Amino acid sequence: MKKQPLRIALTVLSSFILVSIIPLKAGKQVGRGVLELQVSAAAYTTDNLNGNALSDGDEYLVLTPALTYTIQTSRINFDSSLAFPVNRFNDQSEFDSEDIIFSIGSSLPFLPNSPLYGDVNFSYSDVVEVDYLVSGRFASETTRFGVGGGIRLGQLINLRVGADYDKRLTERLSDYQQTSYYGGIQFNEVLGSANAYVDYRFQKRETIGGFQNDGIDDIDEGIRFGMNGQILPERLFPKLEADLSFGFSKSDDFRDSGGNDDFLIISGSLMYPATPKTNVAFHISRNLTVSNLDQNLEQFRTSLELDQNPRQNLNLNWSIGYEVNDFGFSQTTITPNRKDTTLFANGAVNFIFTSPWFATLGLYFRDTESNDPFRDYSSTTFFLSTTRIF
Repeated sequence: MKKQPLRIALTVLSSFILVSIIPLKAGKQVGRGVLELQVSAAAYTTDNLNGNALSDGDEYLVLTPALTYTIQTSRINFDSSLAFPVNRFNDQSEFDSEDIIFSIGSSLPFLPNSPLYGDVNFSYSDVVEVDYLVSGRFASETTRFGVGGGIRLGQLINLRVGADYDKRLTERLSDYQQTSYYGGIQFNEVLGSANAYVDYRFQKRETIGGFQNDGIDDIDEGIRFGMNGQILPERLFPKLEADLSFGFSKSDDFRDSGGNDDFLIISGSLMYPATPKTNVAFHISRNLTVSNLDQNLEQFRTSLELDQNPRQNLNLNWSIGYEVNDFGFSQTTITPNRKDTTLFANGAVNFIFTSPWFATLGLYFRDTESNDPFRDYSSTTFFLSTTRIF
C-alpha cells in the first residue's frame, strides 16, 4: 500500500502545490466558493507510539499541505479538502509515510421551494496510523460514502431514506466492508420544535480480503426510534441541537448470556451554546462492528467536548471520553474473552497570531485496561503545531 514510487510522487506533488499556490491571498474567490491553501507543521512526542503494552515512545514531525474549497449560500453548503501529510519518525523510521486524505460533503434542496432535500458525503484516506482494535500501527486505505435525504409531505410529516458504505483495506491484516440502509418516517414538531422519527435499518458486515474469515459475515436489521431538534425545554436550553435514537437489531452472530440475539443500538449527540463564548457537545453510541483481525465486537463510546473562546485570539478545546470494546458476545471471534475499557482525554490551546496564522499546543491521553496483557497500556502524546492559511 505504501510503495516507494507513490511516496516520491506524493512528495513531489505536495511540493508543487505548495510552491505554485503560496502567492494566493487567504480566501481566494473561485467561482461561487472560497479556495484556500493551508500549510501546517507539527512536532509530536509520545511515550507509546503504537498503542500496545510492548510499544516504545518516539518523536516525529508532520508537514501537511492542504487545499480546501467551500461554498456557503442560501441554496447549498459545500465543503471539500485534500491533504498530503508527510510523517517522519526519529527512531521508528519504518513508519515514515506520505499520506492522502480527501473529503467532500454537501447538503442542499434539489430545487427552489422543492419538498425534496438531501446531503451527500465522501471520504478517502491512504494513511499509516494506529488501529486501536488491533493494537498496532498499519498502512490502510479507507473509503466511506454516505447519502441521506427525504421528501416533505406537508408541514408535519417527512419521509426519510439513507445509505452508508465503509470499506477498509489494511496491510498485513484483513479487509472488511460494511453497508447499511435505512428508511422511515419523521413527525415534525411533536413536542414544541422537537421532531420524532422511526426507521427500519439494515446493515451488512463482511470480510473481503486478508484472513477472509467468512464466519464473521453477518446481517443486522431492526427498528430504531429517535428524536431530533429542540428536545429539551427551549427556555432552559435555547438553540440546542440534538439527535437521539435507540432500537433493537437482530444479529445471528451475537448472543448474550441468555441466548438472546436482539442487540440494543444507541446513537446520540447534543450540541449546546452554553454561553456566547462556550459550546458544549455530548456524544454516545452503542453498536456492532468488525475489526481488521476478522472479529465482531460490541462497541460502546461516550464523550463530552468543550469549545471556548475566552479572547478573540485564543481558543480552547477539551474533551474526555470512555469506550468499551467487548468481543464476548460474538460466536466466531478468535478471542472470546477479550474486553478493552479505555479512558481518553484530549486538550488543545489555539493561539491566533493574525487572521491566517495560528499555533496549537495540545495533548492526547489514552489509558486502556484489558484482560489481554498485550492490549493493557497507557499513552500520553504532546504536540506543538503552527498553521498558515494562504
